[in-house]
Amino acid sequence: AQEFFIMHQIDPNDLRTEWTDSELLVTKFKPVEWIVPKFLPTGLTVLAGRPFSGKSFLSLQLTREVSHSGLFFGEKAKRGKCLYLALEDRNGDLLDRMKGMSWESTGRVKIFTGWKRFKKGGMDALKKQIESGDYLLVVIDSLYKLLSGSKNERDGEMEPVMSELHSFCKHGLIDAMVLLYHSNKLSVTLGEGNEAAISGDTSVAGVADSFWLLYHKPSSRQMLLHGEGRKLKNFDLEICRDESCGTWRLAGVKDKLSIVKPDSIRGKVVSTMTKQGAPCSATQVAELLGKPTTLITREMHELAEEGIVLPLPRNGVEVLYRLPKNGSK
Repeated sequence: AQEFFIMHQIDPNDLRTEWTDSELLVTKFKPVEWIVPKFLPTGLTVLAGRPFSGKSFLSLQLTREVSHSGLFFGEKAKRGKCLYLALEDRNGDLLDRMKGMSWESTGRVKIFTGWKRFKKGGMDALKKQIESGDYLLVVIDSLYKLLSGSKNERDGEMEPVMSELHSFCKHGLIDAMVLLYHSNKLSVTLGEGNEAAISGDTSVAGVADSFWLLYHKPSSRQMLLHGEGRKLKNFDLEICRDESCGTWRLAGVKDKLSIVKPDSIRGKVVSTMTKQGAPCSATQVAELLGKPTTLITREMHELAEEGIVLPLPRNGVEVLYRLPKNGSK
């Protein structure tokens, strides 16, 4: 059996650029292929967020799981060779991160901590490296380190660079590329139904196949990983750092409870429900706390959305809530 999962087989129909409607309607295309089911499809993915939000840890974690065929947020990654451009880190810092993750040697990850800027021959060098390496995944941390000139020049260079990198995936040189992008431009906006949508830099949004955004959840100290794209069904993961191994993991109820400030309204709601030891309505909690029912109703609804309290099936006029048993759902 082959040791590595190697795709690099592009459907010719994906490269075709001229059709009649009759031809297109009867054509069958290959289904979406996944590097990590649900999270990382083939193609170009942009991982965006503010500086120091934890993007580098997340991309390194992804690289480790692909090279080891490990689990990434519960989904088994395909195994293959990876190219990792760690341009934000010094060698020693990168080593410390890998040791903190208990990284096991495989020889499947090629790492560079320096690279020429694209205008200085870096793009040609990257293409040659990709052509010679048979990589399943390429990670660039970060894109701005390979652009040159003033901020306006870098912004002007963004779209043609993104298009060139996207072509590496489109034409089968690699299966997937993840670009780390420091930005305050790209943001998540929430609709009336709390649905999330990415807005911002069109030079990035117009080229990438998929997006991951790592950001603080509104009105919370939890981090949220939001994903969407042409090939990707939207997802929102509440995640937290596991300091014991230096990686991100899905946030459990205990994690969410740990960041609830005891002297806050929601902290007092949780404390009151704990003392009661039985399911409570918002009205009951409001009376015990001497607070307006509308305020407590809103707080309990938000706590329920975050999984900190659990709503019971409606029985009568009001919804009853309970705390998860043993700190889990």
